[in-house]
Amino acid sequence: MRKFYQQVDKYQRVILTGFLTAFVLCLFCQKLIAVDYDMNDYLPKDSPSTIALETMDTEICGRYSECTCYDTKRDGAGSIVL
Repeated sequence: MRKFYQQVDKYQRVILTGFLTAFVLCLFCQKLIAVDYDMNDYLPKDSPSTIALETMDTEICGRYSECTCYDTKRDGAGSIVL
């Protein structure tokens, strides 16, 4: 254990520089990650819940003109596309 902390003390600037470099790299790579917030996209097309959602959309929103149905697909910026 003594040898470990002596090496850490000896190379503290190298270790700190490595961690800061990794932090900055991760900060820039964070922008490249896309997240799909719509859980319905992960369901298979033939699952009961997907079929029920499509049935509700066609029967309820197709029947009433004052009914507002929103499609929750999101564009790349994260806003909801209607």
